[in-house]
Amino acid sequence: MVKLSAGNEVLAYCGKCKLKLAHTIVVMKTDEIPDKVKCNTCKSTHAFKENATRRRAVASKGKAAFFAPLILILPSSEAPPIIRNEPI
Repeated sequence: MVKLSAGNEVLAYCGKCKLKLAHTIVVMKTDEIPDKVKCNTCKSTHAFKENATRRRAVASKGKAAFFAPLILILPSSEAPPIIRNEPI
């Protein structure tokens, strides 16, 4: 096994390029784990990420929550008539 040190190349996930690419180690966290790496493609320096990290999607409240304040503003007696293009 090759011992890692600053200046060596490793495969790491680049958040800017959105790919797993070759990076140069800038700073080592331990003898085996890089701390900071520099992308050889876009030249950005960032924390070492072996794989892409996925963020949990925020659940949307849906259309009902979006339109609820608008519905409360307009009383039902003043609501515009519903016009349908289809025959009933």
